Amino acid sequence: MRARASVLSLAVALSASGCDQAKNYVNSDIEPITMEQLRPLRALVDAGEVENAEGRLLVLCEQQPRSVEARRLLQDVRRARQSNDDYVRGYRDAVHEHPGDAIAHYLLGRALIEEPGLAREQFEKAAALDPQNPWPTVGLAYLSRSRGDYFATVATYRAALSLAPRSARLRWFLGTLYLDLRLLVDAQRELALAERLDPDNPRIWGAQGRVQLALGNFRLAGAALTRSRAAMPDQAELYEPLTDLYLRWRCPEQAIQAYQAGLDLGIESDSKVEGRLRALDLVADEANCQALTE
Repeated sequence: MRARASVLSLAVALSASGCDQAKNYVNSDIEPITMEQLRPLRALVDAGEVENAEGRLLVLCEQQPRSVEARRLLQDVRRARQSNDDYVRGYRDAVHEHPGDAIAHYLLGRALIEEPGLAREQFEKAAALDPQNPWPTVGLAYLSRSRGDYFATVATYRAALSLAPRSARLRWFLGTLYLDLRLLVDAQRELALAERLDPDNPRIWGAQGRVQLALGNFRLAGAALTRSRAAMPDQAELYEPLTDLYLRWRCPEQAIQAYQAGLDLGIESDSKVEGRLRALDLVADEANCQALTE
C-alpha cells in the first residue's frame, strides 16, 4: 500500500509538466521501419522459419541500421539460433567496434538482461548517447519493474520524458504502467498524448480500450479493442479484456473465440474464466448479446 501511495504521489507531482511539454504533437521517435512492415518477418519467426527470417533481417538492418525494431527482431532470431556465449559475444563485439552507437549499447544491455547490473550499465550508456531514443529507457524501466520498484519505474519514464516529451513510445509505455497500477486518470492522459503523437498505432488503441474497460465505459472499450484487433490481431494482450467484455455482454460465441485466440498467442489458461464461459454457454439460447456496433 505504501509503494502504491508513493507512485500516486509521484504521478500527481509530475502530471502537469508532461502535458505542457507535449503541446507540439510531432512524434520524436525515429523508426524507419514500421511494425506493419515487420509483420511478415515476425510471422516467419513464429512459424519456425528462423533461418529465412534471419537472412532477410540482415539485409533489412544493413539498409536501415537505425531501425531499433528490425534490430531487436534480428536479435530475437539470433538468441534462438546461437549458444548464449556466442550470442552475447556478438553484441559485445558490436559495442567494441562501434562504441558511439547507442543502439549497439542498448542491444548489448538486452542480451545481458539476466545480469541486471551489466544490463543497466549498457542501457545507461545508450541513453546518454541518444536521449531521444526511447528504447534504453524501456530497458531501464524493465529492470526496475522486474525487482518490484514501481516508484523507480515511473521516475525512469518521467525523467526520460523531460528530455523527450514528444516520444509516443515513452508515453504509451508509461500509460500502460499507470493502467497496471490502476492509476486510470494518469493512464488516460498519457495514452491520449501517445495517440496524438502516433495516431496510427493499434497497440495504443488497445491500451486505451483496456483503460476504458477498467473505468466501466464498456462501449468505448469495445470500440477501441475491436479497432485494435482488426488492425493487429496478433496482440496477445487484447484477448483477456475482450473475453471479459464479451462475458459482460453475454456473448458466448465471441467470448469463447476471444479466449481461444489469447491461448493460441500464449496467454495462460484461467479456470475461473473457463467456468464463466461454460456457464454462459449453457444459457446461450436466452442470452441477449449486444452488438459492439450498436
